[in-house]
Amino acid sequence: GRTKELALASIAAAFVGLASLTALLALDSRLAIALSLTCAAAATYLVQARLSAPLRLPPALRLNEEQHAEARRLLSLGTAFMLPAIAGAAAGYFRNMTAVWYYGLEGGGLAQASLSVSSVYVGVLLQALGTDMYPRISAASHSNDEVRALVNKQTELGLLTATPGMAILLVAAPLVFWSLYSGSFDAALPLFRWQLMAVFLRVLFWP
Repeated sequence: GRTKELALASIAAAFVGLASLTALLALDSRLAIALSLTCAAAATYLVQARLSAPLRLPPALRLNEEQHAEARRLLSLGTAFMLPAIAGAAAGYFRNMTAVWYYGLEGGGLAQASLSVSSVYVGVLLQALGTDMYPRISAASHSNDEVRALVNKQTELGLLTATPGMAILLVAAPLVFWSLYSGSFDAALPLFRWQLMAVFLRVLFWP
């Protein structure tokens, strides 16, 4: 498994993106976000290239009919994962646009800050669970009972790992906002608590 390598690449990208954003904000706030995203992508590539250097891929072979069928199944599976991701990105864009349209830049900024804090912990958790779960489900796809057992196990694991962190965020929300932003973001606390409940439902129905 390459799960460890994927996790290391994601962590490296997150730290490099945060560090570069912090440093670049002092230089030019207009370019800081774009450049920090570029640095994070570069960090992901460099870490993955370094970790995959020992691998030796076999030469390309002519696929037989069975392999073509498997490739088509993988393409269908990838499309099933890609379409919800695109829909989620589009929904996030229209959500931010609507918040700015109705409540102005300040209200849109508060909503975005609240959403970022409420979803970052669960987002990292679900990404890690998904990296571990999808290969297992693919291997057990021949048995509905095994797939059902894996989904139930992942649901239980997600709830057990997400609930304590979300409870801490719910209780310590004022301190978290003060630490990450400033006291002027306290107006986002009521929205944050509602968003945290929605994120909990996301964990519950994720698998």
